[in-house]
Amino acid sequence: KGLGLLHSHAFADTDEKRELRREECLAVKQNKAGYILNFVSRLFTETNRKQLAKEVKDLSGLCLATTSEGIIAAQNGMAQRPSHIGLLEEIAVPVLFVYGKSDPRISLEIGLSQAMLPACSQVLLIDDVAHMSFIEKEGYVKQIIRQFVENCYL
Repeated sequence: KGLGLLHSHAFADTDEKRELRREECLAVKQNKAGYILNFVSRLFTETNRKQLAKEVKDLSGLCLATTSEGIIAAQNGMAQRPSHIGLLEEIAVPVLFVYGKSDPRISLEIGLSQAMLPACSQVLLIDDVAHMSFIEKEGYVKQIIRQFVENCYL
């Protein structure tokens, strides 16, 4: 009935992004804990890192419990994924795109360019949010998703 993309995109990785993922895999092999603590904190805006210190710590703990092999496999999987832009061009259901205006992982340019492709798109751009809107603005994002899903069933 609908499709939602939260801090995600349908493009294949660029060569530069694949290289960044290779570097991240090397960092995981060399110092998994250091990599994770640095990586997770950057998924939040600086203000939200402070205000949501417990949530950042909890998420870091979950990530630390993930094996190095699992993290590396996830990075490699994202590096190898094909483009799904054709799906967005042809999809016959509404698509929700959610982005933080301060997201270091997904640029607004990439997000907005793909949001133009479906016949019916809803775009949510959130101030003072990085890559974790469902934690940084939890209640608000839940409300938007709930409304989107309800509208898909009208």
